[in-house]
Amino acid sequence: MLQARPVRLHAPRFALAVSLLGLAACWSEPQEAGAPPPLPDPSFDEDAVRRGHESFVRYCALCHGENAEGYIVDNAPALGNADFLRVASDDFLRTAIAEGHASTPMSAWHRDRGGPLGDAQIAEMITYLRSLTDEPRADTSGTRIEGDAARGATLFAEHCAVCHGALGEGVNATSLNSEVFLRTANDGFVRDTIARGRRGTPMQGWDDELSSSDIDALTTFVRTLAPRTLPPAAPMGPPPPDLDHLVLNPDAPRAEFTARDDRFVPGADVLAAIEAGQRFILLDARAPSDWAASHLPGAAPFPFYDATQLVSHITDPDTWVIAYCACPHGASGHVVDAVRAAGHSRAAILDEGIGWWIQQGHPTERGSVP
Repeated sequence: MLQARPVRLHAPRFALAVSLLGLAACWSEPQEAGAPPPLPDPSFDEDAVRRGHESFVRYCALCHGENAEGYIVDNAPALGNADFLRVASDDFLRTAIAEGHASTPMSAWHRDRGGPLGDAQIAEMITYLRSLTDEPRADTSGTRIEGDAARGATLFAEHCAVCHGALGEGVNATSLNSEVFLRTANDGFVRDTIARGRRGTPMQGWDDELSSSDIDALTTFVRTLAPRTLPPAAPMGPPPPDLDHLVLNPDAPRAEFTARDDRFVPGADVLAAIEAGQRFILLDARAPSDWAASHLPGAAPFPFYDATQLVSHITDPDTWVIAYCACPHGASGHVVDAVRAAGHSRAAILDEGIGWWIQQGHPTERGSVP
């Protein structure tokens, strides 16, 4: 069984990140626990690997794990998996990190999209991921697959839809109908993943159960998935509120919430507080690029990876703080933990997350970030 090769680096332990796209479906044997992490591949620049790992821990580990083992939050794939890195090109990795995957928990992390990372930081993060395996890379760029798409649709419904969704939208595995994924994952990437799987992850290989022509048919069907339809983008909105003015409706009566398990508040209760113009604080725990694209009315960007530093701007311990994300509890839970650690007991997570909020047709706003 192949395993990712976590780097033995003493990076700061910020708890963190969000999701990149890789295929995952149908449970197989999990990775062995407790195996000692090998040292990094000596062929990589040690300083670049170290910096890349530090960035990965800060921005990606919340979902993908500190050693890129995956499946920490929201079925985020194992980016350090040798089978994944074997076929994932640098362009595939770079585009997914920079642009994210719209309408999924995977944020856009490049500064051009409102994220915190520049080209050099993204390149160092890719160097870190490459250092996690010594398996030779496969060049799949010239592979062209022509299979029976109708047969592939039947096979997908039988074997893949339970995890990936009937339209590739993702159920308990990553979505396959992301425009970025369909643009950057070539035929060879998709076919190799179906045939070999991702050893040590939930994605099993099908080459022992399906014929070569069936795998070609599945590949062709995946490549013909229609990219998900996104709602029309509203005009860019105003910049985020000043951090010293986070309280909504500061002169209004205080909102009162009852949290399930002392942690989760229903979205319907948050909507009612917004519509009533009550006083509370609403924090978007995702990357600022997500906040700019769509956020709850009056919410302020409060990215999970800066929560410990930003929490000093919450000065009223009697006003409720509600945080939300797309996971729907990972990044928002990290923010709520930071708020509570600072002494504010009235802090909770919007239970269903922003994905549910949008599906219900509840109001949202757009913003702009410097």
